[in-house]
Amino acid sequence: MILTTDEAPFLKETYGDGVPFASVSPSLWGELGLQSPRREAIPHPTTLVVDTDGSILLQEVHVNFKERTSVARILDAIAAAGPATAAPAPLSFAPTGPNWEAAVDFSFTGGSDCLLIDATVKDGFHVYGAKEQTARPLELSIHEAPQLPLVFPDGDRKVLDGLGESWVLAGALQFGWPLPETVPPTVTGTLRYQVCTDRSCSPPKTMDFSVDRPAEACPPLEDQP
Repeated sequence: MILTTDEAPFLKETYGDGVPFASVSPSLWGELGLQSPRREAIPHPTTLVVDTDGSILLQEVHVNFKERTSVARILDAIAAAGPATAAPAPLSFAPTGPNWEAAVDFSFTGGSDCLLIDATVKDGFHVYGAKEQTARPLELSIHEAPQLPLVFPDGDRKVLDGLGESWVLAGALQFGWPLPETVPPTVTGTLRYQVCTDRSCSPPKTMDFSVDRPAEACPPLEDQP
């Protein structure tokens, strides 16, 4: 079966009636961990070979769109599985992909004169600094002070195979910004971000927050970025 975001009339004209196909939402690529960080509506080319009992015999994701799984490799995976012994199962399986929901944790705190964000990015994942040009960099806005400049660090330069240069942030992170006296003690806002591995990305995400800041002042903040 071919999964694509192309519309049904184009699919029928291209593949005819001999190949099963389905037109799906681009959000599916992010849910399966196949989304390209450069073009959100387009997945990395992926081949799945599924046995009649629903088990996955072969799963290959190609970061370089010019690469595809060879027919010989597909046939080898089928041959290695041996003859089918079960009736065909409904196609209700989901390919294994990154656990985007558990990839990063954010917590919001602060003091009378600042806002702090602590982030823990799990091993194998990263988010993006302000210098990133292709994926979504971290962005923050405070509803009570929408014009306040909240700048994140540039990130660390990383060259990803087949994807080029990125500016990433990973591990245990803390970001902090001074707040003027005009900002009320309770602040609300929105964090925008995208989580990626070296091969694929989640859909862009947003997180709303509300912070009741204590009366105590914050410790000195390190300069950012």
